Amino acid sequence: MLDPETEARYGPVHRVTECPGEHGPSQAFRVELKTGTTIFVKRLSSRAFQQEVAFYRDFSPRLPNVPRLLEADEEKRTLILTEIPGTTVSHHPDPQQVYEQAGSFLASLHSLEFQDPDEMPLKTALLKRLELFNKEAGRLLEGEYLNDINAQIKSLLSEVHLQRVPCHRDFMEYNWLLKSDGTIWFFDFEHARPDYWLLDLCKMNALVWLERPYLKDAFFQGYGYEPKEWEESLLRLWSVVWSVGTLEWAMVHGDGRYEKQGRTAAIRLGASLNPR
Repeated sequence: MLDPETEARYGPVHRVTECPGEHGPSQAFRVELKTGTTIFVKRLSSRAFQQEVAFYRDFSPRLPNVPRLLEADEEKRTLILTEIPGTTVSHHPDPQQVYEQAGSFLASLHSLEFQDPDEMPLKTALLKRLELFNKEAGRLLEGEYLNDINAQIKSLLSEVHLQRVPCHRDFMEYNWLLKSDGTIWFFDFEHARPDYWLLDLCKMNALVWLERPYLKDAFFQGYGYEPKEWEESLLRLWSVVWSVGTLEWAMVHGDGRYEKQGRTAAIRLGASLNPR
């Protein structure tokens, strides 16, 4: 797990355990050292490595309740991170407290100052994403409904000024841990990059909040903000985009679990899917 040079710095290894989860092409391991210390080792694809390293270097020192980067090996695309001792948040007796803490954390992340490296205006970028969605996933939606989705999104975007903020972009319970003191910690920032803040919520909205709206209320209580009517509309519309996009990706890649997830979410959101 650790090469001899790295092991010399951190100490001999006692036990290595692969961490389950939705890591995609990445792998994460819990490494217990004979010194009694535990570290996490994560191996990623090239793009995910760059995004996660950027997060840990630029943003994690200014955030609470996240791991710290100990080392990054670009050649091996490997990160060494501090341990977060804890269990899944399903062990917390009050899910609303979990989502309130999640909202507070995401508000802290979204409010961090940063220099946006992307020269393309955010509104232009979102419209380009919408065009790509129409090409790749639009075939799954009935034509009239797809046209209506496009018209509504373009109308909403035309009325407002948008700016990027640091986003997690996979902010779900499987990336949260409950510590023994009741605090929630957050990890897996391989998808993190600047984006529009509402898009950080689409997955939660589609998969969690539609069925349990009280968790949405708890989240925004922690976030310290009540979305405006147009923001609620854009969140709903882009949740459809996320759900149908997930469905299309899963069908192309033969991933039955994600296909079911995307289809179920799209139907719950009222999307008019073409017959199979």
